[in-house]
Amino acid sequence: MATNLSREEKLALRRAKLQEIKRQKDLQGRSESAAEPQLTFAIKTIKNTQPVNQKKRKGYVFDEENSNEGIKKFAPPKGSSNTRHESVSGDEVDELDKFVSTLSQTTTPEFNVVPEHDIFDENLEEVEEDSLLTSKLAKLNQEKILIAPPPSTTYGAVRKCFYNEPADIDDAEMDLIRHSWGVVDVEGDTPPKPVTSWQEMQLPSNLMATIAEYGYDKPSPIQAQAIPALLMGRDLVGIAKTGSGKTLAFLLPLLRHVQGQPQLESGDGPVALVLTPTRELALQIYKEATKFSGFSAVCCYGGISIETQIADLKRGVEIIVGTPGRVIDLLAANGGRVTNLHRCSYVVMDEADRMFDMGFEPQVTKILSQVTRPDHQTVLFSATFPKKMATLARRVMVHKPLKITIGEISTVASEIHQEVKLFNSADSSNVHDAKFDYLVEILADFFRHNHGKVLIFVESQSMADTLSVGLLHEKFSALAIHGGKDQIDRKHAIKIFSDNDSDVNVLIATSIAARGLDVKNLNLVINYDPASHLEDYVHRVGRTGRAGAKGRAITFVTSNQERAIADLARAFKASGQNLPSELDVANRKFLKSVKEGKAKFSYGFGGKGLENLDENRQSEKTIQHKLFDGDTAVEKPPVTAISKPDIPLPSFEIFEGCAPETGHSSSKYHSRIVINDLPQSARWHIAHRESLAKIIDASHASVTHKGQFYASQKTAPTWPPVEFGRDVKPAPKLYLLIEGATEHIVKHANNLIRERMLEGLDLAAYEEKRNPSKKYSV
Repeated sequence: MATNLSREEKLALRRAKLQEIKRQKDLQGRSESAAEPQLTFAIKTIKNTQPVNQKKRKGYVFDEENSNEGIKKFAPPKGSSNTRHESVSGDEVDELDKFVSTLSQTTTPEFNVVPEHDIFDENLEEVEEDSLLTSKLAKLNQEKILIAPPPSTTYGAVRKCFYNEPADIDDAEMDLIRHSWGVVDVEGDTPPKPVTSWQEMQLPSNLMATIAEYGYDKPSPIQAQAIPALLMGRDLVGIAKTGSGKTLAFLLPLLRHVQGQPQLESGDGPVALVLTPTRELALQIYKEATKFSGFSAVCCYGGISIETQIADLKRGVEIIVGTPGRVIDLLAANGGRVTNLHRCSYVVMDEADRMFDMGFEPQVTKILSQVTRPDHQTVLFSATFPKKMATLARRVMVHKPLKITIGEISTVASEIHQEVKLFNSADSSNVHDAKFDYLVEILADFFRHNHGKVLIFVESQSMADTLSVGLLHEKFSALAIHGGKDQIDRKHAIKIFSDNDSDVNVLIATSIAARGLDVKNLNLVINYDPASHLEDYVHRVGRTGRAGAKGRAITFVTSNQERAIADLARAFKASGQNLPSELDVANRKFLKSVKEGKAKFSYGFGGKGLENLDENRQSEKTIQHKLFDGDTAVEKPPVTAISKPDIPLPSFEIFEGCAPETGHSSSKYHSRIVINDLPQSARWHIAHRESLAKIIDASHASVTHKGQFYASQKTAPTWPPVEFGRDVKPAPKLYLLIEGATEHIVKHANNLIRERMLEGLDLAAYEEKRNPSKKYSV
């Protein structure tokens, strides 16, 4: 074969040889079948394996850019000669020439085709596979994550204790240390004693070197109390003011935990998982984690391409920091082969209240159902923790947690000076102009005396864009970030704003930047629009006055925003600052309206994750009473607490093994909850279709009705049934059968059913109180 042929001529020659191969095979097949019709060919083709992607087939034969690498060698047929054939020109024989020449020497009609994984380029296959995942994410988002089967590899026990509590600190000295921090509340069994220096935490040298390099002088109160508890393997709920060092409080024990586990093997998922409600907070935590060398981590969040994150996870990482939606995408991608949580033994939920309140409870529950290790450690941290969130948060805690509260809950740090500017809402057309003029005046005075950064919060995306344009006209360099901007633009804006050498000193944002944004030299926060509730206000103004530095927060509010004024009054009172007299008058007016029932306070974020809380349920009941009773003055049931029922609650005991009623081998644990003796309304409240559907979706357990209903005057056989008569087994009392792959799944479903049961009993008691002598009312 001539060596001076061009690429096009070589490709044309190869195509011609392929056609010749097909022609000779067809001729050989027809001649053999005519001579020996009874002969059966044993042909192995690619059809017996995975279907071949047409795009890959084209890349193999006709891709001109990769022609040299794309064409693979054919395996020689069985029975062929291994003698090397030489061409007339003396050059190396082309593989196709060799294969064609062997066809005439083949004595057996059986031949092999090289398997697909040998023919096609594996690197090309992985690239095409990853690119296809992006187009399938929308479909995967609507699919449920299948319950992960138990791993074939049995992992050893998780090492969780890396700290030995010193005995030289007595209780009096410990109380003195905690008293110096202010208000400290530690709830739980045998909490460890706080430490006063980094050296007392018994951390390895590589972590201590990084602590010294970045100038962390001494642990903050939340770090001094929480880190020893986490190093001892305790589950924990940590609550502390903004800027108090919560990130490092859970990050140092996380790194020590990862360092103390066996090395990752092929196919292993991460050892630690950190979930956050926003992308900005995930990036902030990832940035802090990468300061410590010797650990592999990846930040997983939406708004950017998923291919890079998939590639990092396939290589194996020890730490995942991400938002719930993207983490679910990665767990479900490629049939669950990208990553898994079988090795995960340390789970952190930062800003946990915001995560549940934004409606992430179903996603968080799905993710935690994939953490198959029953001895994993769970950690929740936040600056605010409303009482309504406590029950939801503890639902995901496997073990009894230790709760540490530093300072008052939902309180602005004392280092932040709060100010309020009240605008008259009577002239609504000029309110915006008055607010903008006052904002320009504040900024001009601020930059006249210092060179710090300013963060401005607004309520809507359109207002953020409008305000940034207005400030640019006033010669202030400003950028805006909100949920409507691409992630790369948001990340770039925060990077420029955080750089002290940049000329951008003003950032306008919606509440997405209220959590986790830590910018040095951020001296002023302006709430151009007031926060929707107290917890959001605390996090907004907490972007300044961090790590002991002084800060200033100014809030613009109009006279008709009474709820915002009430929240400001509570914040001023909790932090010990005096409320301006004009705001105090407006606050008293609002409180009077609340007492008269004309208005009410707003607590929490009111996200979709709160649809089952008492306030929303009570609103639905009130509307139904107005429709059917025709009475506007509706008698309201007590909402202070769920009344204790006179009827004893059934057993919620969990049994290991599959239930004998079903025999499902995939169910490793089960439980039976007898509902036969509950009042009819309580039974319906638990077992109607919509209620069970929510429980099944939230817990991933199987819940089915079993047994037979027996009236109260009848007696029913106990479980298990005993035979009597002619081989007839009596049906047990009506009960719910709960089955799950893990004990945590069944326990979660039991907790949800117990909550519904208490609500149903409370509803039954209230209905009995309203109609004591009637079974029905019209």
